[in-house]
Amino acid sequence: MNVKYNQDHVETTWHSLGTCAMKPQKEGGVVDPRLNVFGTENLKVADLSICPDNLGTNTYSSALLVGEKAASLLCEDLGLKIKIPHAPVPHAPAPKGAPAGPMVK
Repeated sequence: MNVKYNQDHVETTWHSLGTCAMKPQKEGGVVDPRLNVFGTENLKVADLSICPDNLGTNTYSSALLVGEKAASLLCEDLGLKIKIPHAPVPHAPAPKGAPAGPMVK
């Protein structure tokens, strides 16, 4: 095996997560369901390190979800009332005409 070739041409891409897992402390968890770090005060973790296991997918949308939830939790903790705007979800029109092929049963 050509080690130099491997060093020059092989790489790995992966997403680090789970280093501050949200699960019970007795199971090795670091944060509770409100993102509070066990054994501390006024410290939260709001990134993908709270995921207790591999997501098995790209992490972009999960990171957005964690951020949105963290913002909501912080507002609750601070007693802030916010209204989260919801954009309308676009829907494509239903296709017209006959199906392209036989229906699968």
